[in-house]
Parts: sequence; structure tokens; C-alpha cells
Amino acid sequence: MKNILRVFREGDGGAPREPEEPPKTPHGQTPGDLEGRKEVIVNDPANPGRTITDIDEVKDGVLWEDKSAIFAGDNAKWVNKQIIKKLNSYLEARQHLPGYENAPIGIRMTEPNVHPSLRSAIETAIEPVPRRPSRCGCQTGVQRMSYIFEAGDTTVWSPALRVGSLFVSLAECLANWEGVPSGLSAMASDYYEIDVEAFGALVRALLNDSSAGHAIFGQVLHGFVATCLVMLERAGAALPETGRSEEIGRLTSQAAANMPV
Repeated sequence: MKNILRVFREGDGGAPREPEEPPKTPHGQTPGDLEGRKEVIVNDPANPGRTITDIDEVKDGVLWEDKSAIFAGDNAKWVNKQIIKKLNSYLEARQHLPGYENAPIGIRMTEPNVHPSLRSAIETAIEPVPRRPSRCGCQTGVQRMSYIFEAGDTTVWSPALRVGSLFVSLAECLANWEGVPSGLSAMASDYYEIDVEAFGALVRALLNDSSAGHAIFGQVLHGFVATCLVMLERAGAALPETGRSEEIGRLTSQAAANMPV
């Protein structure tokens, strides 16, 4: 746990950001100076199809991960998934980033008024780790910016905060379009449990939608469905047969290689 420090900087991470092409670590390679970059995707050089994690921001030499939750129904479960597991992925990822092998990792809570019990659970989880100031003069720790999507006890996807939020919004919109449940239940603002049966039913409804042949709607639909198919497969669910078309199959393979857990 070297250089893992704790910090609560509530409400300072939610400002809108201009979209940018996130740097990636191609197989066996790494990007250069990452200062100021956001959503840095770190691939495993030893396994071309595996993404270790995406680092939400590199600032003042700190690898930051933002969290938007202010409460959790089960603090211990949330901390294990959102703090411990993600922290371990940052520790693994930074060894593949030249110049950042021992960089501090920081947790930043993006929303104000974090519930005292959740705050306490987070602090307890990283209590053994010493503090020290970063180059910016603030105390640094593990900063995360990610969602957790879980089916049963299996985490099927852990995307960046903005990506997860967009996916949930799109899922709810498309579920409303089809008149069926999305299959997503919020356990915290950034932690969703998946009802595999309902989620699969949504995917089947979308695949059979008469509007899927529309050029633009079809492009939006196929990308979303490909992401869902990866999640269903990781959950051990049966995949819709119509989800194995050549185009969706190609998109599903691409999505799987870029969906960290």
C-alpha cells in the first residue's frame, strides 16, 4: 500500500469537462507525460485483451479516482468494491506507467455531504496507510472516479464515472422507449445491481425493435447492446441469439477488451 493516502475533497470534482480522446497504453507501450490527462486507459502488456483500469485524472503527480456516492446501503460491500478492489487495480496499473510507478493515489469525493457512516467506512479501510502532502500541497489518497455494475457477487463492469452515468441514463431511456424495466437497481449513486433476467429482456427487446434498421438509431443501439452483451456474458447469462450478428459480435469483442472490472 505504498503511497496510498487518504483525502476527502467534497464537491470539487463535479465541474463539467470538455470531452477529449483518452490516452491508452497500447500493448507493450505506455503514453508519455500524463500530467493533466483524464481517463487514462491502462492495458495489460502481458495480456492484449485485458484492460487493467482507467485512471480518471493525473494531476500534480497524483493518480486521482473520483467517487460520487454520498451514501451506500451496505457500506462494507461498497467499500470492498469501490475502494479496495479499485485501489488494487490502480496499484497494478501504475507499474506500467513510466515515471508513475510510485505515484500517490488519491480518493476524491465529488459530492458534498458524504454520510458520516460511509466516510468512516472509507477511512477505516485505508487507515493503516500514512498520509503525506502532494506537490499541490493537499493531502492525497486514493481518488476514484468509477461505477460498479454487479450481478450477484460478480462485478461485470467498473467504468469511469462519466461513462457509467451515461450508460445508466441511456439504459433508462431505452427501457422507457421499449416499455420494460432496465434491470438496473441503484445500491448507491455509483453502484448498481443488475437483475440479469430483466436486463436480458431489455436487450432482447432492443434487438427486435423495428427501429433498429434506422441508420443512426441502429448505430446508437448496437454500441449499447454490445456493452450489455459483455455484461450478460460476464454474469454467466445466456446471450440472445440475435446478438451474435457479425456487426454486433465485432462490437462486443471490442467492448470486452475495454471494459475493466
